[in-house]
Amino acid sequence: MESLARVTFTIAIVLLRAMTLVLGALARLLGALLGASAHERTPSAAPADAASTLSSEETRDIEIPARIRASTSDPARQLEKLRAYEAWRREFDVDNALRTKKPYFALVKRLYPHAFHGTGKARSGGATVQIEKAGQFGTLLRAVRETSEAMGRFDDDPVRVVVEHVAFVMTYLFERVDARPWPLGKTIRIVDLSRMGMDDLALDVFEFLKAMSDMSKVAFVERVHKIYVLHPPAAFAILFAAFKPLFSEKTLKQIVVCRTIEDFTSTVKSDIDLRDIPREYGGSCECKDCWRDYVREKELWALARELNGEVN
Repeated sequence: MESLARVTFTIAIVLLRAMTLVLGALARLLGALLGASAHERTPSAAPADAASTLSSEETRDIEIPARIRASTSDPARQLEKLRAYEAWRREFDVDNALRTKKPYFALVKRLYPHAFHGTGKARSGGATVQIEKAGQFGTLLRAVRETSEAMGRFDDDPVRVVVEHVAFVMTYLFERVDARPWPLGKTIRIVDLSRMGMDDLALDVFEFLKAMSDMSKVAFVERVHKIYVLHPPAAFAILFAAFKPLFSEKTLKQIVVCRTIEDFTSTVKSDIDLRDIPREYGGSCECKDCWRDYVREKELWALARELNGEVN
């Protein structure tokens, strides 16, 4: 009996540790998904610098983007977010993002499928639809590392490579595809979590998801109209329930978790015509390959090939 108790206790500890890892990975993924749409419930504590004493009168003449002003009513936080946004643009050389080579573009696209796919209905402000299959990020980061070594680019950090790739895609979207002034120029994201697995528990994946979350919070504030989450793992529901109190009602309305395709098609049609939804997700689009065939996606690939000096 004592031996059985020890075995049971050991199994329980292993399961608890595994669940902790899974929840940790999902927490970081949730942060990456919601970072762009998280609307602050209350002003955060002001930083201990000059910005902490700023009033709305004092920030009135500072050119703060409308979407940053909409994300918080605290003038100090608005200025803090503006500074972070400007720092991000400098760090990732965003001004030149659409003019520099993209040697990892095809690799990242292959191992982290994501694509433009249609436009939302008028009620969504004609937001650009993005589809993506999150997960297996460990495989992606290893492939980037191996490719960088093969090319002799030993200083290329895999996490930064993928984050830069996403920054490039999103910069292309908001500067070339839909440059309408805010509150237009948003996205509807369809995120398929069916690929999430043990490969996403590695330390470098945690670092990647944190970097993605940080970028979303800094660079793409108020850029999401809605996020549809498909095929969530069982732990996602537990985690999402735990996160709910941290987000405003506005943010929660932007997130739709769909456990079945039927749930998804019955709710998404209010935002997107089913003709713009891939058949694998219950839609009726006519693409031969939904991850490559949509015109905006073809144009993005053409730009990447041009930047890499390839013949289109």
